[in-house]
Amino acid sequence: MSNDILACFDGGGIRGLAAMKFYSTFLQNSQPVQPEYFGGTSVGAIIAASLAFGKSSNDTLNWFKGNVNRIFKRDVFRMIQCLDNILGPKYNGAGLKECLSEFFHNVKLSDSLYPLFIVSYDASSSSPVVFSSLNGDHKDLLLVDCLMASTAAQTFFPPYEFNGGVYVDGGTASNAPGQLIYSLLKEDNIKLLSIGCGDSTQPLNRKDIGGGGTLSWMRHILDLLFDGTEEVSDVALRNNLGDKYVRINKQGIKNIKLDDTSDQSIDYLLQLGLDLYKNNREKLDKFLSIN
Repeated sequence: MSNDILACFDGGGIRGLAAMKFYSTFLQNSQPVQPEYFGGTSVGAIIAASLAFGKSSNDTLNWFKGNVNRIFKRDVFRMIQCLDNILGPKYNGAGLKECLSEFFHNVKLSDSLYPLFIVSYDASSSSPVVFSSLNGDHKDLLLVDCLMASTAAQTFFPPYEFNGGVYVDGGTASNAPGQLIYSLLKEDNIKLLSIGCGDSTQPLNRKDIGGGGTLSWMRHILDLLFDGTEEVSDVALRNNLGDKYVRINKQGIKNIKLDDTSDQSIDYLLQLGLDLYKNNREKLDKFLSIN
């Protein structure tokens, strides 16, 4: 029995451009590949959804690149009202929802052509939630609502309320969602392709940590928490799946904020996507050769 491919995409804001460019290049240069399952967190959920609904990887890349300034558009009144992000998130989410609605329209999650899994976190119940096209309870949910719930990154966008929950960014539960989504499939004939957006976290020495108090850790704690869970997931998947699992990511990239839409950062991320493919070709060929 041949193995089906589950393609999972990390969260990462604007850095999702690197994952999109990688995947587009991968499809153009490899043997014919068609994953049977798609899943993602935050921007990774947007990528996964576009592919599960039959959109081309190039269309998704061009849509995102062409709309980043609408998605991350600051409102002057909001900046004053929120004291420039101190009392509220940087963006009201209206631009993001408008762009998603134009791209996906009013489709339901259950309309996807391939099984789709979207990771979020319900703050009202303190629990991770995976919106799934295979889950009958989710069949009438609008795709755009599920994506808004997955992309509600704390301090960037407000929590998203729908379906009885108060949702925040899926990275709160699992920023690299491969292990979580794989566990839901409960099938043996699955290969997992896990695609990251680059990791800018730098190693810390004793001087970086300083006295070890709140001020010392404030700049590092979120990166450490996210990276820690990603590394645990990576180790577990390598141990459980062996050659049926491949992780595409790069450590030590340039530190690009999640909403940095400058031309320089966009060019850097697109090149990163190309490098992710070039530097992992042998690993990808080996992964695809496993039946």
